[in-house]
This record gives sequence, C-alpha cells and structure tokens, in this order.
Amino acid sequence: MNKARLFLLCPECYLELEIKKHFTGKLYFLTALGSVFDVSDAGYRESIQNFINKKNINEIIIVNNSSCRLIQSVLNDPKTCKTYPEEILQILYLNCQIEFLTEKNMHERAFRLSKLNIELQAELLREIDFIGDKIEKNETKVRGMIYERERNHFSEVILQ
Repeated sequence: MNKARLFLLCPECYLELEIKKHFTGKLYFLTALGSVFDVSDAGYRESIQNFINKKNINEIIIVNNSSCRLIQSVLNDPKTCKTYPEEILQILYLNCQIEFLTEKNMHERAFRLSKLNIELQAELLREIDFIGDKIEKNETKVRGMIYERERNHFSEVILQ
C-alpha cells in the first residue's frame, strides 16, 4: 500500500531531504517554527482537515530535530523566549525543569524537550474534531520522530 504521510516539522531544520531518504509513499510537509503548531485558529484547523481529507492522509508524523535552534535557545536560556513556539517550548521546559536537571548532557535535554513537544502536538491534534475522529477510528495514525543530526538518525517517540 502506498501510504500518504503528512510530516509536521520546523522549516529551519531542513529535514525534508532526510525524510525522503528514510520514508516511502506520498510525502507531504506542513511546517511551523519549532514544530509548534497553533491550532487555536478555526480557519487553520479547517485547512489542515481539508488537506488531510483531500490527500487521504494515512499517517501524520510529528518531527522534531534535537538540534533545532528554538529547542536549543530554550535550553540555553529559557528566560529570553521571544516567539510563540519558544514560549510553548519554555512552558514544557519549566513544567519539567527538575527532570531536565537530572539529564547528564545537553543532547539528552534536547531529546527530552523534543519528545515533550511531540507529545503535546499529538495531544492537540487529537483534540481537533475531524482529525481526532480519524485517529480514534484508526483511519489516520499519529507518530512522533526525533531526528538526531549528529547520528543522522530518526528515533520513534511512542505516543499514547
């Protein structure tokens, strides 16, 4: 079966070519800084829903790059966040700050923040009526992937 996949990713990470090397099928991309999608706007939600329906998307894959500039800026100085995506990442970071401090190095912290963001974005997708219904009925699967540029490797994030 030739799957139609929609990848949600950050445009500044330039992952489209790597994704094309690792995944098959019809590949589509939707971008937002830091892979933080603001689905609070009804028109935006409707556009995503229409696209998913029109292209018969079987799978939505939320991708974060652990070396993403926005993730790194939050980890290096969470008090200097200026954009909406940085604010969301900052909230995720501050809500789990003690856990972040137990991580041995910046790579592990970046991986953890990427994972938290993917989980949040998946949760928000499930809350959108049409998309949530397709996920609930198992018509569209949602997966998370973290790209580690140093290793040229995608790690899957298990979503509940």
